[in-house]
Amino acid sequence: MRYEFDVNKLDLVDLDGHDWRNGFPDDKPLNKHIASSVYNQVRDVGLDDKCKAIYNGEKVEFDDREKELFEKTIKELGISPGLVERRILQQIVKIGE
Repeated sequence: MRYEFDVNKLDLVDLDGHDWRNGFPDDKPLNKHIASSVYNQVRDVGLDDKCKAIYNGEKVEFDDREKELFEKTIKELGISPGLVERRILQQIVKIGE
């Protein structure tokens, strides 16, 4: 299976209309926070280039193994609030076999 993750498509507005993207500092926006956190936590060479692409705001494709590692790492990071973590995981979409 192939999956796609595009950090630019993340919708982080909660039910009260608060945009959680604004909660990240200008010097380390969401795409850089996700990418550097996963890059520093995962001991997998295959995800290095994917993390660099996410860091630059680019769309990436994962295979099953990479998707599983990415999801596991996002869950382990314990990103707060939970909305941000859920939306990151929901943005990983299946694109083919």
